[in-house]
Amino acid sequence: GAASELLLLHATDNKLTSFPEEVLQLKKLEALFLSSNDIGPELPSELQELSDLLYLACSDCELSGKIPEWIGGFSKLKYLELNHNGFTGEIPTALLRLTNLEHLDLSEQQVNGAPGLTGLLPDFAGFGQLSELYLHRNVLEGDIPDTFLIDVSIDGAAKIDLRHNKLTGPIPDVLLGIPQLSLYLADNKIDAVPAAMCGQTSLWNSGSIQKYAPSCDGLLCSPGTYNIYGYQMDSDSPCEQCGPGSSNQYFGSTQCGASEESDILQQIYFALDGSNWDDNDGWLEGHDICNWSGVECYEDGNDRAGHVKVLNLEHNSLDGDVPSLIWNLPFVVEIDLKENDITVDFDGIENAQYLETLRLSETGLKSVDGISKAPSIKSLHLTSNAMKNIPDELYEMQSLESLFLNYNEISGQLSPKIGQWTNMRNLFLFHNEITGSIPATIGQMSKLEILSLGENYLNGIIPKEINTLKNLEIISLQHMPSSAKSGVGAILSSKWVDGGGLTGPLPAFDELPNLKELFLGLNQLTGTIPATFLKGIAVKSSEIRVDLTLNNLEGTVPATLKAFDTMNIFLTGNKITGIANELCSKQDWMYGNVAGEECDAILCPPSTYHANGRADESGPCVPCAFAYGSEYYGGLECYPGQVEEYTDREILRLFYQATGGDNWINNDGWMDDEVSICDWYGVTCDTRGGHARQEVTEIHLRSNGLSGTIPSIIIFQLSSLYILNVGENPVNIDFAGISSASNLLKLHLDATLVRDITGISKAPRLMALHLQQNDFESADIPEELYDLNSLTTIEISNSNFAGPLSSKIANLANLKELYCHENYLSGTIPGEIGSLEKLEVMNLSENLFIGELPQTLNTMKNLRTLSIDSFTRNTAGLSGPLLAFGQAPSLRELFLGSNSLTGTIPQGLFFGASDKDDVFKIGLRSNQLTGAVPEALSRFSHVDVDITDNMIESVPQSICEMKNWMEGAVENYGCNAILCESGTFNQYGRQSTSDHPCTKCTGSDDYPYLGSSFCVSEEKKKEKQILELLFRTTGGSKWKRQDNWNDDDVDICDWYGVMCSGGGTVSSLQLGSNNLVGTPPPEIFGLTNLKSLWLFSNPVDFKFNGIEKAGKLTSLLLDSTGLTSLEGVGNAFALVDLDVRFNRLSGPMPDEFSRLMNLETFSCSDNNLSGEFPDLSNIKRLRSIRAGNNKFSGSLPAFSSHPDLKTIDLSNNKFMGQIPPGFLTNADVSESVYVDLSSNYIEGVVPGELARFDKLTLYLKDNKIKGIDQSLCTKDLWNDGDVGTFQCDAILCPAGTWATTTGRASKKGGQCMPCEYSDSFGLSACNKYGSLRGIGNSAGSEFERIGFFITGLVIVCVAGFYIYRRMNRAKYEGVLLDYDSYSFEESEFT
Repeated sequence: GAASELLLLHATDNKLTSFPEEVLQLKKLEALFLSSNDIGPELPSELQELSDLLYLACSDCELSGKIPEWIGGFSKLKYLELNHNGFTGEIPTALLRLTNLEHLDLSEQQVNGAPGLTGLLPDFAGFGQLSELYLHRNVLEGDIPDTFLIDVSIDGAAKIDLRHNKLTGPIPDVLLGIPQLSLYLADNKIDAVPAAMCGQTSLWNSGSIQKYAPSCDGLLCSPGTYNIYGYQMDSDSPCEQCGPGSSNQYFGSTQCGASEESDILQQIYFALDGSNWDDNDGWLEGHDICNWSGVECYEDGNDRAGHVKVLNLEHNSLDGDVPSLIWNLPFVVEIDLKENDITVDFDGIENAQYLETLRLSETGLKSVDGISKAPSIKSLHLTSNAMKNIPDELYEMQSLESLFLNYNEISGQLSPKIGQWTNMRNLFLFHNEITGSIPATIGQMSKLEILSLGENYLNGIIPKEINTLKNLEIISLQHMPSSAKSGVGAILSSKWVDGGGLTGPLPAFDELPNLKELFLGLNQLTGTIPATFLKGIAVKSSEIRVDLTLNNLEGTVPATLKAFDTMNIFLTGNKITGIANELCSKQDWMYGNVAGEECDAILCPPSTYHANGRADESGPCVPCAFAYGSEYYGGLECYPGQVEEYTDREILRLFYQATGGDNWINNDGWMDDEVSICDWYGVTCDTRGGHARQEVTEIHLRSNGLSGTIPSIIIFQLSSLYILNVGENPVNIDFAGISSASNLLKLHLDATLVRDITGISKAPRLMALHLQQNDFESADIPEELYDLNSLTTIEISNSNFAGPLSSKIANLANLKELYCHENYLSGTIPGEIGSLEKLEVMNLSENLFIGELPQTLNTMKNLRTLSIDSFTRNTAGLSGPLLAFGQAPSLRELFLGSNSLTGTIPQGLFFGASDKDDVFKIGLRSNQLTGAVPEALSRFSHVDVDITDNMIESVPQSICEMKNWMEGAVENYGCNAILCESGTFNQYGRQSTSDHPCTKCTGSDDYPYLGSSFCVSEEKKKEKQILELLFRTTGGSKWKRQDNWNDDDVDICDWYGVMCSGGGTVSSLQLGSNNLVGTPPPEIFGLTNLKSLWLFSNPVDFKFNGIEKAGKLTSLLLDSTGLTSLEGVGNAFALVDLDVRFNRLSGPMPDEFSRLMNLETFSCSDNNLSGEFPDLSNIKRLRSIRAGNNKFSGSLPAFSSHPDLKTIDLSNNKFMGQIPPGFLTNADVSESVYVDLSSNYIEGVVPGELARFDKLTLYLKDNKIKGIDQSLCTKDLWNDGDVGTFQCDAILCPAGTWATTTGRASKKGGQCMPCEYSDSFGLSACNKYGSLRGIGNSAGSEFERIGFFITGLVIVCVAGFYIYRRMNRAKYEGVLLDYDSYSFEESEFT
């Protein structure tokens, strides 16, 4: 601003992030160039005060909104360049006052999702010197005015560019008055060109118009013709004739018939938030819609060349209502909108005459009303939506050949109308809620190849008509597993069977010559396997797959199956008593495992077991442990058998050996035959009848270093044992033999490795069960716990239980103590809990309960303590009124803090208490209670009450005189000992000592309530100071948006990016991408109620110091900030969402990271992190991990402790070794799971254990993988269905081949092609170095060095050329313009 005489300021292409305000002081400025800076969103209106401006350029400045009216105040302006911004609305009339303009550029406003300039094209009458006008790539409409540029009178050349708008009508004759004109009008709706323009304008368009006279092609291609420019530029670009049925009616078409289709696509773009699509390359920018991402056109030579053939926008972040105009794309054959957040209306679908394939899976679709009007659809994809039934109109679509309705919510029975689908080849209704029997009319679907009705609730017998469908290749009729886990070859369990399913004998399926796969697992099929089973299959040398797991089949696996060379037959969990010897030599059976394991690879023999019921790659069949057995072939587990009579000494010796006794902390006396077992450490005996009895009654080995698995079938044979305490030891135990523990009363298994208590309900007399501090992995409280009706004490706190508290709690009629705090139980508290008449202590605090307190709590006569606090769960908690507990005479302690209870405190609270002189404790802090403290409470002489941080308005004087209340504090401090009076506060909301008086709030504070632990005005004053400090330390004056900041007249809750909670304090700071710089002060963590802190895309030096103060902070987004360290992040205990991508983090992840127990999403990709990947086994709630593009090394983690994990990206790291067999063991296999392990050093074979997943997206390119388990190659839904098309190749291209970019075959164009250099699976490049990652360090490094050199050379050349061009510009006062950007022929088409 000090350069007051400055005439020219050229600051183009710098890093300005806002308008430089000092420029406004340069009153003599004549030329201002600010293009290619981030000035937006608007220019300051004070700019109009620079009245001497002749040249103003701010193209590509991130400007938006309407062009300001004050722009018309620059009366001297000759040059105005505002192109490539995001202006919208009409060209303001005020701009038409700038009649001295020689150059005006408002082109290309369709950026960042903006639709561009709209309205009519002004005539620019009175602009006598306007030689250049650029308005291309907007949405201007209407006719070109007859008076357009009528006053232009210049000696030299003029240029007008109006391309890519919606202008209509003829080109006006008035333009013939400009003798030397370059006129560009392609891609509008021009319907007439004056004949005089087609041959008599020798100087127009550099002579190209006259060159191709008498046609008008040199100006605009004639109707019915086209080229990519819309006019003939030279002899190599003639206007070509459109094919039959594909003509254009306008001049200047860049595609045949594309003008209307372009309009439709543009409407789709704007309606579905196109600017935020993951891939919108080319949209609204290219004149050729065939180059727009996701648009495929018919090729040249086709009658429909240039028209849209395929529209594929799947998984592209579309959002909104799909315009019905989409059905007007005249020749579209395929539309794919799957995996987007959209709504679809089928009104007008009858116009899609050629549409054959429609993919709308994973869009949330609930209805397909109107879809039957589509005349030609053959393939309809509606998987993973919210459909409730199969509407009748679907049965009317008799052209359907493939219907995909998997993973919806379809209920009810299948209609006999199913037989109307006579052209159906592929019917998928997998994993719904369909009930009833299969209609016999299914036999009318004679063309059916795939019948997938699996994972429903079908019943009845399998109709014999299925055996008549000669074209069937796959039959899927497996029953819905009760645990929602499935997958042939997965870890099996009899718990999956719910007792329902198809019944009757197993059909022979002997008339199906093409059958390849048959899935009938988890049903109730009976009888033997027929001798003619599958006899009709024509090619018995082909691989056949049969799943009959977990039925009720019996007898021997028949010898007739030896006719099949390669069969994979799954029979686990039946009552099979033998396997024909002939089958045990079929070496290619069971994925080749029969060659090594013989019969065991088909089914484990009796008295052995395996997790899959058969020997496979994970191990052989295992003999059952002592005293256990399995009766049939294919045992999944062993069951307790008859135990011999052992003495207590022998039982203890077995117990010692099984739990690593030699390594116990204290094993005094154990295993010494000279020492009485009653003197062994931790053992207590029954001394009745003398010392000789030696009957063990108690075992106390708490925290003694036990390990392994306790042999329950042995330990529970101690006939006199009534206490077993092995808590705080890393041991596991099953409860198979607990029924023998006839005297067991107390069982302490807290802080052990117990994860499953199946069988515990058979404990006949158990009274006390301690399971606290275990990890039940977010499971529901097991149902059989409620069958232990002898229980008096249950301690299951801090054990990671989730789900609802069952109403079956009422079964525990003898219960006196219930400790269930610090879990994740949700839903409402069941009213049945009030029927526990003997209950004395109920602690349900720190869960996720909602709803009102059940009224039945009012009548619990023996309840002494009720605790349902919710201080740590960041939820609303319980709601509704506070109960009076008037009929709970024993209640003395009531803790309901940090919930959302409303209304007043009942006058009759504790009214039924039997002894008024007892001590009563009441904790109601941080609710929404109103009114006064009930005076009736003064009848109690000793009360400790915390009702602070509510909305209490008064305390009766009689209560303020209760000297024994609040442990005597009332005697000293009066009412303040109950609640600080309004307008005062302290950190407790009440005074208990002289060190913490209630302090008066300074300033005005109209907060009317008592008991504040803070003053709202004081808190906001403190928060204002913190925010002001943040503003100062992070360059607030240069923030992009700083609306209202530091304005004393505006509440801080109205400052830009600041959001407040209901109490008026800051709950969220959302300042992402706002040009914050410097170090945010640690004081921001003092914002008491801060839950979200979003500072992404700001160059700040963020530190975690003090983050432990932000106890409610759940969301922290620091991506693209330049973050260099995570030190201190482990103190952010409440974090749920942490994003630190695109930063400068390096070295190993800190150990403290494992303390983030509540974390659900973690993203750290695109950093320089190294070392082994951190142990995240303690962070059970993880749903998403994104850590790609780092340098993590070591073995690949198994992630076996994360049942909710759905997304893993570890690509572009240095992980080595094989994929662990237990990879994602506990993940929900029925959900869609995404795993990207590309570009590491992973070896071995892709394991067959992954076959348990139904819908897995698995990326493994550029590793050192040598094979794929063949069981994975039939997972048709994997990799977006590519595996169903390309089998193994869709997972990884085999050795000797490669596929560009992906390393696998896909329907999007990737094919596995021969490569002489390929010796591993999944290469994405074919050269002697292999790919850049995962094929060898030396080769990769060499290749990268070559790449870096070439890249550097290109940059130097481009930079040199750029500098050369800029140095040769015209000087100021001549024409100070960079006309390179307006070299039409060069910049647009070369």
